[in-house]
Amino acid sequence: MKVYKHTLSNGIKVALLPMECMTTATMVVEVKTGSGHEVAEENGISHVIEHMLFNGTKNCSKQEFELKKFRIAADIIAHTFKQSTRYYIKTASVNIMDAIDLLQDMIVNPDFSKQTLKGEKGVIIQEKTTREEDISFVMSNKLEELMFGKEHPLSKDIIGPEENILNFSREDL
Repeated sequence: MKVYKHTLSNGIKVALLPMECMTTATMVVEVKTGSGHEVAEENGISHVIEHMLFNGTKNCSKQEFELKKFRIAADIIAHTFKQSTRYYIKTASVNIMDAIDLLQDMIVNPDFSKQTLKGEKGVIIQEKTTREEDISFVMSNKLEELMFGKEHPLSKDIIGPEENILNFSREDL
């Protein structure tokens, strides 16, 4: 398989991996932000932003966003890591341009409303609680703390401390 690489005039790097036998297309946008880039007071903010991007944009409400996604049968997921956050969209190949527009709007024009932020904080706290009950997450966090030391950026929990999550404001995002 041949990978085509290109750098846009704004510095964004694009890699294309055409697979002619596929009837679906997937686009991944990787943003160079994650818990490893956060200072203690910001720890968890990348993950909060990831959650918030699924709640509509300046151009369309959450309901309109969901309808657009439904119309092109797109699946959108995201993951926050230590060094980056990745946003994935998958749809039928014929719908890829609409999918690119949808993902671009989501990332470039987020609507960080105060009401939505309040609701997402509860969702994130619940996710944190669930992870704290999962031994694989607990062991992974402890191992990174032992490997890097408590103060190293790579030992920070991706979700961040509950206090940070509850205190993040729209302006912080």
